[in-house]
Amino acid sequence: MAKVWWEHRHYYLEWKGRWGACVHLITETDGVLEETRLLPADDRLFVTEEEAKTCNAALVRKWISGVVEQANRRSRPVVGTEAVRRRYAEEVCHRAQVHSPAVRRAFAAVPRERYLGQGPWKTFALHHWTTADDDPWQVYYDVLIEIDPAREANNGQPSFLAFFIDALELREGEHVVHVGCGTGYYTAILAELVGSAGQVSAIEIDADLATRARTNLADLPQVKVIHADGSEHDPGPAHAMFINAGATHPRPLWLERLLPSGRLLLPLTATTPNGSTGGVLKVTRQAGGYTARFISPVTIFPCLGTRDPEAERRLRESLAHGGGEAVRSLRRDLHELDATCWLHGDDFCLSKCEVRQGGDDA
Repeated sequence: MAKVWWEHRHYYLEWKGRWGACVHLITETDGVLEETRLLPADDRLFVTEEEAKTCNAALVRKWISGVVEQANRRSRPVVGTEAVRRRYAEEVCHRAQVHSPAVRRAFAAVPRERYLGQGPWKTFALHHWTTADDDPWQVYYDVLIEIDPAREANNGQPSFLAFFIDALELREGEHVVHVGCGTGYYTAILAELVGSAGQVSAIEIDADLATRARTNLADLPQVKVIHADGSEHDPGPAHAMFINAGATHPRPLWLERLLPSGRLLLPLTATTPNGSTGGVLKVTRQAGGYTARFISPVTIFPCLGTRDPEAERRLRESLAHGGGEAVRSLRRDLHELDATCWLHGDDFCLSKCEVRQGGDDA
């Protein structure tokens, strides 16, 4: 069933069927029609289709009639793939409170279905369900989608990843390292942000996922997929690094490979009954050292090769005590444990002290 109504100089189309219900906002500018899906359906008073047809130009009336006819026949939204991706990008960035036009454009540009395998797809939000078929529009929601049933691995929550990708502050021409690239979807978004003049090193420890990522990303010459342990592989100097799995401590190699003003996003997690949980640390290399801030809580898969029992014990204790919001720097100099240390490790310390300007950043 479909209904159309007119309000505030816009058409609204609502369709209802076995796929659920949603509302589409339809606008016309200089004879060009644009459509945006709005979720969930608004609770409004409907006017009749005939009344709506009298409210705008002949082109809109003809298009509306066609949409209504097809929606009634098929009970599914009739929209172009580009329009679906634009709506999806808007939804994802709104939920993540990402205001970067570049990030929004990147999410709108990359076809998510290419990186998920053949549909139908198993998705998860409040509960698991499987899409009705392999029509790509069904993957353009802010939901988890399964990519490997045996490992219970998923494609990640788009808004969650958008928030962290935005925090990397990527610019065109930069080199970004993506550890734990999975099948390559978010790697492709990173590639959009650094552009053809940039470079993306995508590292994946799982051989099957690395093979899938290499195939999926083959048309992006700025991307190199490496099957390796991301905690050991040397990617060379980088402007940014995104560790897409939970570690108990930062690897010295990651810190050393950051260029001046380079950014590292690192989930620091401890194993709990609820999974690998903790916080995402953003580290920036400055002239006087490494600034560090926790920017978000996180629950995420553990990063193989970066799990140390003693480091995890210390991290779990620090997380239990709280106060991570006071962290201001990551120190690598030798010093005694004192009141300014939030997490004092063997070769690093998350400190409440600000970075000293003009000091040694080693």
